[in-house]
Amino acid sequence: MTESNLLLPLNRPQYIALPEGFLSAIAWGRYQNLPKIDGATQALKFRGVSGRSNTLKVVFTDPSRPDEVELGKAFRKNLENLGINIAEDSAPLAAAVTNSILGIQPKEGKTIPASPMTPNMALLQNLEAISGSANPVGLAEILETIFSLGETSHSNDTVASLWGNAMDIRLKTSTLLNTIDSALFETLAVFSDLKEKPQQQKTMFIGWADSLENSPFTWFNKSWRTITSESWVQTLPPRVWTDWATTVLRMGYGLAYLWETAWYVSIARTVIGGYSATPKEIVSRMDQVLPWRKLDAGTEVRDVNSKIISRAESSLIIREAIEKWSAKQTSSFASIEDEIAELSKDSEVLQKFSIALRPMNATVPTKRLREAIFYSLQTRDEEDFFGLLSKRGKYKLPEPGIEWIAAIASLAIGEPGKKSDLATIKSHLNEAGLEPNLDELTKLLEVAGLARSSADSDQGMVVEAAF
Repeated sequence: MTESNLLLPLNRPQYIALPEGFLSAIAWGRYQNLPKIDGATQALKFRGVSGRSNTLKVVFTDPSRPDEVELGKAFRKNLENLGINIAEDSAPLAAAVTNSILGIQPKEGKTIPASPMTPNMALLQNLEAISGSANPVGLAEILETIFSLGETSHSNDTVASLWGNAMDIRLKTSTLLNTIDSALFETLAVFSDLKEKPQQQKTMFIGWADSLENSPFTWFNKSWRTITSESWVQTLPPRVWTDWATTVLRMGYGLAYLWETAWYVSIARTVIGGYSATPKEIVSRMDQVLPWRKLDAGTEVRDVNSKIISRAESSLIIREAIEKWSAKQTSSFASIEDEIAELSKDSEVLQKFSIALRPMNATVPTKRLREAIFYSLQTRDEEDFFGLLSKRGKYKLPEPGIEWIAAIASLAIGEPGKKSDLATIKSHLNEAGLEPNLDELTKLLEVAGLARSSADSDQGMVVEAAF
């Protein structure tokens, strides 16, 4: 068996039911698994319902809940010792503080998270609770892989290290959040069980630079560096910063897997068509990562649901065919071109590729991949303002809101309080795999209050950062 040059080194994904799960996963990535309780894995919830499971033990982390009077008193005392006081002895200080850090409250969700504005707030829920699984996907590792694949320098930075730096700045610049963060740590027993993992060397992926140049991977790497920079951490209000950071994580996660599906389909086209097979030529035959048609094109034309489903199905067949073929090889290949040349001689692979290039309907094997993409990109409910896709019945349409374009455009500009132009914003979106119509992009920026067009401005139209 040899390691294929064609298989993107991305672990299989899982949908993340709550946006807060992304930052919580990064926070928990630093620590070893919590000890089990009566043989069950601890599922941490800030608020919500217990549910029933033989493999999960739900542990609530809200110190102000009514059934834990003594815990609430301890939290209040810790807050007061750290400088947060209310004159009336009977005032609900603990509840007031915990209510202030609530995250998005899903209408029918079983988990109500805390907003991960600080390191300890991010630890108030874990993926075990969010996914309802004792063995959730390694989201932190996947995000690190996407970041590393998009690396254009030789930096040792990681998603976690940059977030850690941002949190250090947050705690130094916000006395209130620092106090709440410290009081949570002093109050909750779960923090006494934390054991840091041994520090690991950043994984570098050799041979993917040409294929991933100007892709969602490089977009994610650059955008994460930008949002975690000192200037943005200090400029944005903590909850806004958390929303913007989560938006970058959501987009990077969903768009990376969309890029992967297009990559495998392009490999099959290259093999079936007998085309040249350099990495850049394979990329040139890829479909748009996310088709974004004009508003007046009609709902069915603008819908991306059916397109993403079909591509996900095709990519699974192609990926599995490459894996099976690669497992039979006894020597490695020096390049992608050499590997595809040999792959093209296998009649069974050619047959599977031909089948895969036909239009496909959804099947069970791709459910996790499809859900991971859709849940990360689409607006979850009326309280989620940072989705790219809106859901209309069976259709999913690229229709981001004002908050989404404000975050994405501002990060494209790079620095708070700065100005750029429409061409820069468009290039930034193109790198992410998004190609909106220029007129519609202009309208989005105008509605968000970031730009004002004129008859002759075109792509030179001035765009201002939201903060």
